[in-house]
Parts: sequence; C-alpha cells; structure tokens
Amino acid sequence: MIKPSSSFNYILNYGLEFLKSNSIENPKKEIEIFLCHLLSCSKFELYNRAEKSISLTKVNLLNEWLERRAKREPIQYIINNAWFYGREFYVNKNVFIPRPESERLIEEAINHLRDFDSPKILEIGTGSGCLSISLAIEFPNSDVQSIDISEKAINVAKINSEKFHVNNISFKKLDFLKSEMKTFYNFDLLISNPPYIPKKDMESLMPEVRNFEPYSALTDNNDGLEFYRKFSSDLPYILNSNGIGIFEVGLNPHPKDAKRIFNKIGRSIKLLKDYNGDDRLLIVKL
Repeated sequence: MIKPSSSFNYILNYGLEFLKSNSIENPKKEIEIFLCHLLSCSKFELYNRAEKSISLTKVNLLNEWLERRAKREPIQYIINNAWFYGREFYVNKNVFIPRPESERLIEEAINHLRDFDSPKILEIGTGSGCLSISLAIEFPNSDVQSIDISEKAINVAKINSEKFHVNNISFKKLDFLKSEMKTFYNFDLLISNPPYIPKKDMESLMPEVRNFEPYSALTDNNDGLEFYRKFSSDLPYILNSNGIGIFEVGLNPHPKDAKRIFNKIGRSIKLLKDYNGDDRLLIVKL
C-alpha cells in the first residue's frame, strides 16, 4: 500500500510493480492512465510534475483503484472512462466497454451515409451509446434512434448524450429478440454490435470480461447467432431501398456463420476486416 508521504516517483514505481506482480498485461500504461486520471493531467504533464506531492485523499483513492485492478476489474470501470472514436465516454459496470475495433463500424457507416442530407439511423444494443452518439455527432442533421434491453444501459447512454450535447438522438428500452419491429421502418442504416459470444465459450473469456462485463451484452445465451437471425427477418421492413445493415461479428468461424444467415435476403453481403486483419464487419444490402 502506498503511504501518504510517498514521493511521486515512488508512487509511480510502486504502482508499476504492484500491477506487474498481479499479472496485469500493460502495467506501465495502466499506472500512467490511473495517475493521469487521478491528477487530471496529460501523460506529458504527469512526468513534468514528478517533484510535486499527491494529496492524502488521492493516494487513498489510488490504493483503492490498484486493489480493484488486482482483482481483474477493468480499468475502464474503475475510472468510469473509455475512449472511442476520439472521445471519452462515461462507462460503468452496466455497459459493455467500447473497443477500438468497433470504430470500424463508424468508419463504414460514414462511408455509406456521407451523401445523405438527413440520414435515419437505428442502433440495436445501445450500451454506452458510443456508436449511436458518434454517428449523431458526425451527422448533426440525422435522426438517430437506439434501443437496448437494459434501462441501466440506456441511463449511461443518456449521460453520454448530455455530455456531448447531442439532441438528435432518442433512446428506448426494448427487448429486440422478443419484439415486433414493424414500427421501426424506412431507415438508411441499421448498426449493431450485438451479443455474439456463444454460451459455451463464456468460461474461456478473460476474467476482466467474464466476471465484470454485463452477461447480456456478451452472449445471446445460445450459439451467438440469435441476433443475426432476427436481423435477417427484420431488415426487409426496417431498411429503405437504399439502406444497409452494418454488424460486428466474432472471430472464426462466427463471421461465415453469420454471413450465411443473410444469404436469402441480401443482394450484397460482404465481410470486412478490422485493424488486425480479421473478418469482423458484416455489411448487408437488400
């Protein structure tokens, strides 16, 4: 445990060694994130203040954070913060943590919508709101609607929409898998990063994911394809004639299994790669 009178360099090195001893993968990066967040400063500013002391309150808070991280709680939940598409989103244990690879969904959505004056966008699976809010910001004249089964997740998304002063978005609590979607129609884009981890694979996940992220945001409690089956049946009346569906998919063999579901309804179905070279985006045009 860090003592209140400790120097900055001691605190930095203690945190580094503590995280390392608890098998945290990137201990230097994480202690820097903790300290930057704790002191409200950049990484550059952090090392320029090396001779300055840290208050007792902040030392105690850092000790608490380190203990939580040692139990494998994700750092994003500890500091209530996750970066996505160049913006800092508020997150807590009620939402799936935004991942960098999901930014490819935004890139492809922008490519599709760039010539639309007032695109109509539907997101299924709001979570933190990082997808729908990012698109609402990129397309200020758009009409964005986002649904989620969890009221707690929607509350987090509302916090983020207020944070970014977004007023062209609406949220609704809805169980997509059990709901008729015929009141949602004429959309230019349906976008989703749905729960796609097969139930049988849940135990093999990293403890940060398995023990802390919302179960319903990770798996459909089946084979990881339930949402794609529902998408395939609902897309024909959700989308207009120029609309597309953009979905994140899992790792092999999940992408091809998901793609196969849309063969009967899509005139154009393709898989795109993420930044790691894996097929992780499914694009469907009717």
